[in-house]
Amino acid sequence: MKRARHFALGLILLASAAQANPAHTATGGKLCGEGTFRFFGFTLYDAKLYGSCRAPVFEQPFALELKYQRNFTRAQLVQSSLDELERMNALPDEATRTRWEHDMQQAFADVKAGDTFTGHYHPEEGARFYLNGEPTAQIPDPLFARHFFGIWLDRETRAPGLRASLLGEAQP
Repeated sequence: MKRARHFALGLILLASAAQANPAHTATGGKLCGEGTFRFFGFTLYDAKLYGSCRAPVFEQPFALELKYQRNFTRAQLVQSSLDELERMNALPDEATRTRWEHDMQQAFADVKAGDTFTGHYHPEEGARFYLNGEPTAQIPDPLFARHFFGIWLDRETRAPGLRASLLGEAQP
């Protein structure tokens, strides 16, 4: 249950990025899919994926927007993301965990209901993050970017229904 809660919080972080217009300009504005993440009946965020909408998703740039429906602290978002990365065996060693934790602390902020957090994925450049349309950080680490966005888009996600909705696929 603790890990599921942390996953939900991590998903919430991306939701705060969702409102930013940078997703539209960086990806040509094509909406691939959208969905809502609920946890124990509570809506945590609405998510949208923008990009070229061609598979496989991690071979091309995209933007994931999250519009939060609840308040979360930066610490909650960072910890839930780390917990989910650990669950997915995406943290190769303690040094990487420490570096990624620092990077996320720079990129994330406290969010409140209505905030939008957008994450841009670039396969060879890493990730850029925006809160309510304002840039928060650029993380030039393609491995981090792949694993971080995998929280939502990898086949091992905790939310396969949301993943399918974002990718415009039939629900599993």
